[in-house]
Amino acid sequence: MEKRKNIHYPEIKRFDYANAWIRGIKSRPIPDEVLSLIEDNKMIYDILAPFFLDRANDRKEKARKYNRKMHEQKIKENTEIFFSSLTTEQMEKFLVFKEQYNKLFEEEEFEKAYKVKRRFQQWLAHNRKPIEERVKHYMLHRDEILAKSRAKTVALNNSPTVECNLCGMILDNNKPQRRRHSIWHSKAQVQGRNTTQGRVSWKVPEK
Repeated sequence: MEKRKNIHYPEIKRFDYANAWIRGIKSRPIPDEVLSLIEDNKMIYDILAPFFLDRANDRKEKARKYNRKMHEQKIKENTEIFFSSLTTEQMEKFLVFKEQYNKLFEEEEFEKAYKVKRRFQQWLAHNRKPIEERVKHYMLHRDEILAKSRAKTVALNNSPTVECNLCGMILDNNKPQRRRHSIWHSKAQVQGRNTTQGRVSWKVPEK
């Protein structure tokens, strides 16, 4: 199957982050001129405010329902694509993984569940193509692959800052800070953080 980063496998349990984004939103302050206008027209404001508040809440509810519908439709499409891309062996392995992962998740053994998921991800990544094809591709492009790897390493070593490929955060290029950030992403699901869980791959920030 095609390689995909940070994949959310279908039919496995996940933390519910449906409204997590709301907690991070701060209300914009009302400008002083608007506050002054409200104060000067207090009677009219008290009459009209409930009407506009109901209309705003109605729009929010409609937008929430629409977004939920589109989200569910996208999940359905991705599920069909994922299952159609699996071989018989991969499907059998996935069903075993799904049962183990969901059981551990229900028992709140989140760290063990994550390890089970990582093992399956690694197995699936290494079984996208037969080993002969992977070796053949590497031998044909060996010099190019190694040259790109060396160039990336040199660029990262010489860069004063680095960028996280999972969240886009730019940090100073020092080992302690990179290590802390990598751990932060690796334990995101276990610790219930609203961020992407995975292995960080550092890159040079774009100017």
